[in-house]
Amino acid sequence: MSSIITGTVMVLGPFAVPVLLLFLFYRLNIPGNISPVQIVGIFVIGGFGAALIAMKLNELLFIEGSLYTLAINASVKEEVVKALVIAFIIKQMKNCRHILNGLLIGATVGAGFSILESIIYAYRSYMWFGGFETTLDTIIRRNVLAPGNHIAWASVTGAIIILVLYKSKKIYVLLFPLCIIMHALWNMTAHSVLHALLTFTVWLIILILID
Repeated sequence: MSSIITGTVMVLGPFAVPVLLLFLFYRLNIPGNISPVQIVGIFVIGGFGAALIAMKLNELLFIEGSLYTLAINASVKEEVVKALVIAFIIKQMKNCRHILNGLLIGATVGAGFSILESIIYAYRSYMWFGGFETTLDTIIRRNVLAPGNHIAWASVTGAIIILVLYKSKKIYVLLFPLCIIMHALWNMTAHSVLHALLTFTVWLIILILID
């Protein structure tokens, strides 16, 4: 298989499902006060930036231990970084004070984070195992799992930040540790049943927040 084709699939393949999910959150943003240009900016600067910061932190603050220790360590760092980036963006966008705005901003950061992470995973898969098929399998798996992880968790975080900052509902901050817990559980296993259960849980939370 041509290296050009492999490279193209490696870079563009991870966009498939995340972009569809992002479009869903864009359509759900009934206030319509976040433009496509703003979304692209948040996606690139916020999403890619958060992923790069989290990866650097994982290198600098690496903790050796069991699978469970590594899963918890990574989930805390990544969710905190995404939350800080999302909060910064929301504070800069003075007209974004609706829960749907928070869901969209969070989902956009999560999509950028997820896609860059998937590209890196696909690249590592190609370098370590070689072959187009292995790389494609990694990309397909990441797309299948995309609805249940970074985009969904970050959207909930975005809604939490709106509720805490502008709706005087500080009790909702208790949902943030739940995002970290779901992330940690997700990292601890490759079992499809648990992933399906975690996906159902986070989307149930999203639907409740929308309602």
